[in-house]
Amino acid sequence: MSTWTGPAPDSPAPGSPAPDSPLYGGTPHGDPSSRGTLVLKEKVLQKIAGQAAAELPFVGGRSGGVLGLGATGDLDARPQADVDLDGSTAFVSLTVTMLYPTPLRAGTEQLRAHVTETLERTTPVHVGRIDVTIASLETGSAGKGRRLE
Repeated sequence: MSTWTGPAPDSPAPGSPAPDSPLYGGTPHGDPSSRGTLVLKEKVLQKIAGQAAAELPFVGGRSGGVLGLGATGDLDARPQADVDLDGSTAFVSLTVTMLYPTPLRAGTEQLRAHVTETLERTTPVHVGRIDVTIASLETGSAGKGRRLE
């Protein structure tokens, strides 16, 4: 398991007054950029990526079964996400169920774009690549009024 370690986000620019300085009315606790580091584990990135994928109305995961055997496609389940970190670059693998008849190329492109945007907006990592495995296709519409946009 890898982790990303770096400076805490939103550190003030060098030379600018710290938010806790008397200019801001705060109490002095030192420069915020010297207070510590942010440690981001792969498991956190996996959950963010899986949740981002589940936000799309035509993407789901798998549920049921025992130890992965007998699992079936479920459009209301969160997709499985695996993340490998190389420095501050994340390589993501998603295993999803997609609503049939979603155009697969357009659906996977939209899925990659949404997960990339969410990870890069909410974390300090850059997404290098997203691999998508479509485990099953499900017909019908599940509880969220699913459709490709």
